[in-house]
Amino acid sequence: MATSVTAFLAWKAYLIVARGSVNGPEKVQCGRLATLMLGKFDELWPTAAAFAKALKPLTVASAVELTDWYADPSLPAKTIDKRVRWAKRSIASVNAAVERQARGDALAEELADHAYAIRSAVLAHGAIHSTGNRFQVIVPLFEEFTSRIACAGYADRAEISLQDAFEECRVVT
Repeated sequence: MATSVTAFLAWKAYLIVARGSVNGPEKVQCGRLATLMLGKFDELWPTAAAFAKALKPLTVASAVELTDWYADPSLPAKTIDKRVRWAKRSIASVNAAVERQARGDALAEELADHAYAIRSAVLAHGAIHSTGNRFQVIVPLFEEFTSRIACAGYADRAEISLQDAFEECRVVT
């Protein structure tokens, strides 16, 4: 079962591999790594789809709860509102694409945007631990998504199979 600690480690591995693989700001690096690895390794798509489905209950969450996941409460109200509206629209869009079994760069990028957007909440925000038991649903799949993308980046750079990378990194398949 994922915890904030194991999710943090998965995120850090993802970030390290992204920084070593792609140039640009952190968010761009993370999005590009997911896009590249999902494009290269089809076997990562079921994990991506599971992560998207884990986010689906947030489409009916309150604005306050979505703020816990997607925005720093110290931001201006207009910025928070914009992020909350984006999250609801985007989660619905991503899940519609997953239900159609769509794949591609745009979907990969959007999933990476969600991982990036909720990373702080997953790693440190205490409020998400008590909102509708969503932590127990979302965090394990956040961890799985980010750790598998990180392993894929490692496999690609080391020129080894994805399965070998999973074994070396002790990622359960």
